Amino acid sequence: MKLKIFYANVYYPHFVEDFYRQYSALNKASYRRQLNALYRQAFGIANFYPLNFRKLGHVVQDIVINIGPMQRQWANEAEFNIFSLKDCLIPHLPLIRAKHRNRWETDVLEERIRRFKPDVIFMQNISYLDHHFISHLKQYTHLMVGQIANRLPAKDQFAPFDLIFGSLPNLLQQIESYGCSTHFLPLAFEKTLLTRLPSVAREIDCSFIGGIAKGEHDHRTKMLNQVASRTGLDFYGYGGEYLKPKPPSLSLHGEVWGVDMYTKLLQSKITLNSHGEISEKYANNMRLFEATGCGTLLITDWKENLSEFFKIDKEIVTYKSFAELVEKIKFYLKKPGIREKIAKAGQKRTLTTHTYQDRAKTISKQIIGILKS
Repeated sequence: MKLKIFYANVYYPHFVEDFYRQYSALNKASYRRQLNALYRQAFGIANFYPLNFRKLGHVVQDIVINIGPMQRQWANEAEFNIFSLKDCLIPHLPLIRAKHRNRWETDVLEERIRRFKPDVIFMQNISYLDHHFISHLKQYTHLMVGQIANRLPAKDQFAPFDLIFGSLPNLLQQIESYGCSTHFLPLAFEKTLLTRLPSVAREIDCSFIGGIAKGEHDHRTKMLNQVASRTGLDFYGYGGEYLKPKPPSLSLHGEVWGVDMYTKLLQSKITLNSHGEISEKYANNMRLFEATGCGTLLITDWKENLSEFFKIDKEIVTYKSFAELVEKIKFYLKKPGIREKIAKAGQKRTLTTHTYQDRAKTISKQIIGILKS
């Protein structure tokens, strides 16, 4: 059964700002050229789901809801009138500007869905739009599905959804209690990235790529302080000011996204992972698959379901204490043969069973099952 899937995503605003600052000429480029240039950055989930849905034979239309230049260009090309912010004084009134921005986002989104007439709408970010508006969009489709791997929004936000995919069992249980159907779906890696990434030497001994938010990553902060002071660490991300060690034991770098992030993983002999408190006892973040997909030795905090994804000490390495982590970093830096053997096995596992192609098949099967029932 071939599906018409409308896939809607939302991007991190700071990344969008940096993207258009770096590629300012794109502001006036065609919609397709802007979208293709954006996806080449491989930020977040990028076009990994649409790409693999299409490989399964489905017809897909995809949108990044919150990118103004791109959506205004689509409106121009589609001869769909939307209000132009630059032609009035509204941009100087912050509160009105915010409301108006949401209006053009929803106007373009609804018009695109109305024209496409999808079998299913897939919301990658279920929290971004008001649940009343999402309910309004259901008139154009047979099925409304979404995916979540972070903090849950209010209960009402789930009301419009027929199915939620998620990678944290504890959150799925709570969503089920709201009366919404769920399906467990781990995160993944896009294997076609390996043909686009540069060939680089592994010259970074130990890296951490991510962020530190005060009050949310207390355990992570303590872990990174221990590692930096005892083995050395290259930190890429935000929140570095919360780390105490000074150079040369700690090297602070800015945030890296997309291709730049994957390149840092390719350059790392070891990369560290630490789950946020929301994951509780379960393994769930993109770094598990991004790091292993790049063939980097992943050392991650132990979770009770990790063995469902990888063979411990054969494909990835885990730690249960800061002292154990430090000792394992020291050990694997001194044993390149063992380190590379585990890293290669981890990469093989990810490229075999944890790809977006695998996840797209699972999503497709679930959706078709519901539509046929």
